Amino acid sequence: MIPHGRAGVTELRLPISPTTVLETGRRLWHGAKWLVYYSGQGDVVSLKHVFEYLRAFDVPIRIRRYYGIRLSNSTPLGAMKGVFLFGIYTRHPEFLPGPSDVVADIGAQYGDYALLCAIHYRVRAVYSFEPNPVTFAVLVENARANDASDRILPFNLALGARSGVSAASLRGDMIVKPSESDRNEDRHTVTVATLDSVSIHPTLVKIDTEGFELDILRGSADTLAKEAPRVIVEAHSRDLRNQCVEFMEAAGYSLRHEDSTEQYGAKHDSATWNLFFLKPESMRNKMNPNTIMATL
Repeated sequence: MIPHGRAGVTELRLPISPTTVLETGRRLWHGAKWLVYYSGQGDVVSLKHVFEYLRAFDVPIRIRRYYGIRLSNSTPLGAMKGVFLFGIYTRHPEFLPGPSDVVADIGAQYGDYALLCAIHYRVRAVYSFEPNPVTFAVLVENARANDASDRILPFNLALGARSGVSAASLRGDMIVKPSESDRNEDRHTVTVATLDSVSIHPTLVKIDTEGFELDILRGSADTLAKEAPRVIVEAHSRDLRNQCVEFMEAAGYSLRHEDSTEQYGAKHDSATWNLFFLKPESMRNKMNPNTIMATL
């Protein structure tokens, strides 16, 4: 196992055990197109082939052994790679969930991050928000399969800048912002609340909502001012990344860490950014939410 190599490349010798991939991959942040494995003979093995290799050894069982988490049969394996293999939200120690944390998992999808927080890190509670009814049903299945329904509290609704009903589009298993090119059958309306309105007092917030991140932050101004949670935001464009950073800095937060697939070769228009925000102690309880909104 060689945890370094050419820029943008992590080299592992195959064949290797699925457990080795879990233990190594969870420390890495790479987009799927830029994580490359080499065989012992120097032949390139694509990530797709690695997942086929892992699937042959029953990845759900390996995840259960490593993290203590059961995955329902309805859970797509590919959707688990970011949280369980690459550790995209758990790379930085100050953002690791802990037993005293109340987590807001916004864009919970199938429940991968919620399961990690509730089962592996034993947090007090995870409030999971997922507007897609299909993925929401799998999220509920996964919570029940792990006897975690008392700590994973699912909500089948979207969060945004204001409460009400909003237009959205369904692309694959994700709810995204609508565009003119969307087919009529892909257009949907979703029920929307704000983080401020649900009054859950989170200490850790994770947002990955395919373009709605800034709207959600705007609907969280009071929570950010009063609760000062650690915040993780996944942004899917540089413009959105810049807007989220501007908003959070106006809210008294500092950007502590930033992980981007650009640094591993992703093209500008397809890169994503994981942003990790903390509010310094000196700024806690000093920002009025009306002041935050007025600056933008």
